[in-house]
Amino acid sequence: MFAGCKIALCDTTHVAVRSSGCSARTVADRLKPLLRTWKGPVDEVRVSDGKGGQAQLRLPRGFTFCTEQWIIDSLAKGVLQPAEAYRPACVAPPAPPPQAAQQPASPTRQVSPASFGAAGPAAPAQLAQLQQPEAGQGPSYSDVTAPLSEAALSAALADAQQDAQQPAAGEQQQGAAPRARPCRRVVRRGAEFVAVEGVVPQYTGGDTCLPWGAYGVWEEPFDAAAARETVHKLQRFYEKPSSFGADMPAVAAPDASEAQKPGARINTVCQHACCALRPWCIVDKLLEVKQCYISGPALQHKQTVINKSAKKLERWEQPLDTAEDVKRVELGAKTEGKVLEILQTGTCSKLGAAQEDPRVQALNLFCEVWGCGVKVAERWAAAGCRTLDDVRARVGELSLTAQQQAGLRHHSDMQVPIPRSEVGRAEQVVRQACFDLVERWGGGGDAEQTFCQGMGSYRRRAPFTHDIDIMICLPPSLDGTSCSAFMAELLRLLLSRGLLLDELSPRAYSSVHVDDEGGDGSASWSGFCRVPPAEQGAPLLPVRRIDVKVYHAAHAPYAINYFSSGTLFSKALRFWANYAPPAAKVARAANPDATGLKLSDVDLLPIQRLRPRGVASPGGTKRPYGDMNGSSDSEGSPTAAAVAAAAALSHSRRHKWGKPDGKTVELGPAVPCTDETSIFRTLSLDYVPPHMRNFGVAYNASVDR
Repeated sequence: MFAGCKIALCDTTHVAVRSSGCSARTVADRLKPLLRTWKGPVDEVRVSDGKGGQAQLRLPRGFTFCTEQWIIDSLAKGVLQPAEAYRPACVAPPAPPPQAAQQPASPTRQVSPASFGAAGPAAPAQLAQLQQPEAGQGPSYSDVTAPLSEAALSAALADAQQDAQQPAAGEQQQGAAPRARPCRRVVRRGAEFVAVEGVVPQYTGGDTCLPWGAYGVWEEPFDAAAARETVHKLQRFYEKPSSFGADMPAVAAPDASEAQKPGARINTVCQHACCALRPWCIVDKLLEVKQCYISGPALQHKQTVINKSAKKLERWEQPLDTAEDVKRVELGAKTEGKVLEILQTGTCSKLGAAQEDPRVQALNLFCEVWGCGVKVAERWAAAGCRTLDDVRARVGELSLTAQQQAGLRHHSDMQVPIPRSEVGRAEQVVRQACFDLVERWGGGGDAEQTFCQGMGSYRRRAPFTHDIDIMICLPPSLDGTSCSAFMAELLRLLLSRGLLLDELSPRAYSSVHVDDEGGDGSASWSGFCRVPPAEQGAPLLPVRRIDVKVYHAAHAPYAINYFSSGTLFSKALRFWANYAPPAAKVARAANPDATGLKLSDVDLLPIQRLRPRGVASPGGTKRPYGDMNGSSDSEGSPTAAAVAAAAALSHSRRHKWGKPDGKTVELGPAVPCTDETSIFRTLSLDYVPPHMRNFGVAYNASVDR
């Protein structure tokens, strides 16, 4: 300790200095014993105390100086403040010499004022939110990750660096905007990664020549027009496979231009194109009619008709306004009348009759409980229950499962839609815990290559969701880690930090609550959580359903694709992989006996698909019992090569479809894909970003950029 000068390493990127007339040399001498154990990369930094005194320091790369007031203000405001406003006078950058422009470059890095910032030019304050430390632990606001190895950077990145340093031919030297330096290193601040050298790229993977997930960036470049064309192609093939190869009309971005006419009411509750001219969701209103047919299996076919009609409306790309518009959808006569009534009045008269029947009301109410289906609801109703209080009073008599009891306790909370902001806060808590655990388990060198994001409709930019889906793909350095073990430790960490409720997840976390899928390649967990409020002292938020999944890095492209797509889009993409001629061509290149591809959440496998004699193929032609190419043996069974290939696969991967006498035989080898773009290109499709993976959605052109 030096008189009048106190120095502390307040975290791994900031050096706090309490200065009372100390010199730059004093700061240098005081830092030496504190940094003796540092093993990471260092920079030679020259500083000045403003009084003629200068010193040369060896600092860990990315460190900045600040006063103790920076700590006080950051803790008080809950956000890391910009360090340039708190720079001590004793460590200011020295003034450049008069002939600096003519002197050769020095190996010692001269610190510019910008280098004293929170994290360089690409560190927005909104990405530097502080996390509350656990009880008994000191504050930890950021953790430095090791820089990416040179081997991980492509030659194109080196070319981009050279272009950034040298102006391109013909570029104006005066008035031209400076090019951003490519990112070379990122540090973690809480739940986000920010650049300390260069600027974090907007996209990775695809045609960027950057490894997918580098610097913590998982967005891939896309062309909006080509993506819309792919969506239209998948939808048309899914609805009518025989249309493949036919001339398709040019696809324009579906919009609500008709909804812009004066006096029209624009829909703000859903994203369906067919609902654009009404303030309510026509699809949801039609699905409510199923309440009338919930009683008894004899009415099940009517529910099926309504489900199919609702899916057709979801795929419809034009706003509905008149009876002629409804006729063009080509629904059944009765369903068409219901849709027209909903279009005109916002409701259906059939619902009135259902709402007057107490038994139908009770069945619909019981089916809202998590873990309760129609059969269980009918059993509760047959026991004389008509309200949820009746069920709560007879839990033991009705033999409710733990899942049903939890759903009964939180029934009212789970009926409230979850806004995006709430899902985002839950995502931040999980990301912070996940990155902490990855670094603790030895993945600090590539922690930024850990995928941890909210999935489902949240990733597709929906304003509300019904539950919180979080998916984690471990970095390559943790390939040998058990997903189940990582999940169990993560759940304990989230429970201690107050996100998860201690329901359906006892502290022992036995394998009953962590379900392995396909061996140890992934793990999943379902339960309840309560997101911390945005402001201290604010009312508690409702209890929410949360699902967490963990995958290895090799499964990341397939898992992210699977859980980022809408239901209909996902089915159409997998149908294309199974039956489309371009996919069949790729499958035969991988395995001559293959007839298509099977896209799952873990791989893309060639398959041999069989079907009964006389059943029409997706192209509309009836063929003998055999594969999609029309080949078959005398008994209509898989070829011997296919059986041998299926037998070579592990039992867990073959599952029920790997049986030689089943409808589908999984062959091999798997088609490798490094990112989502490569999955689409393997299937001869253009990449579609997550927010466009819905059918019949009116996208805003500004959203596509």
